[in-house]
Amino acid sequence: METYSHHEDQEALMFHAYPCAYYVQSPSTISHANSADHIRNPTNEDQSAVTLHFHSPTPSESAILTKNPDVARVGEFGLGEGVDGSGVTTKILTCNCSVDLLVENKSKLFGLHIHPPTMDLFFGRLPFAISHGRKLYAQSSSPSRFQLSVGTRSKPMYGAGRNMQDLLESGMGLPLVIRLKLSSNFRVVWNLIKPRFHHQAECLLVLDDKYDKKHRTQKYNSTCTITSS
Repeated sequence: METYSHHEDQEALMFHAYPCAYYVQSPSTISHANSADHIRNPTNEDQSAVTLHFHSPTPSESAILTKNPDVARVGEFGLGEGVDGSGVTTKILTCNCSVDLLVENKSKLFGLHIHPPTMDLFFGRLPFAISHGRKLYAQSSSPSRFQLSVGTRSKPMYGAGRNMQDLLESGMGLPLVIRLKLSSNFRVVWNLIKPRFHHQAECLLVLDDKYDKKHRTQKYNSTCTITSS
């Protein structure tokens, strides 16, 4: 892959408005639903993406179209009995979740620089896992796919852990929330002009207590929204 300096030299050739788009998309074929209360088997038509169209690298001139994104996979979600660092008996959580980020940069001249994304995992108002990704770069005139993940290992959950277990065993599902924040910008005219965009996605997950061995994921449903500024 070309170095950033080479990309930036190319980007300095001229400053012109070109469109670009984001897609947050799941390649998984496991079950999804259009709401947290409804569970059904997936079809090809269920695979959706979030699309952000920018008609110009100027925030005031941007136009946004959104579709529901999908979480790619919940590779592990396990609650067990254990003790914390001080010897208190409590529920111990190990989990991980991943999302595929597909970036389609339609600019013919400018590469898209994506600042390290942040993902948070919540149970109600309680954040229990956070991840900070790496810097990403989407080349001009080509799609780029990145994988983002968030999780925790051997985390004491105290009272929240018991509530989580009760919801899983109730058959109604365990509701969790993933929040994704990222920003991106073009660098043109030798980095003198850096129009920046900010995006936030929120996904509601409803986890089942069953595991899908075929797709190596905890069974779940998800529905998402996204906003940009």
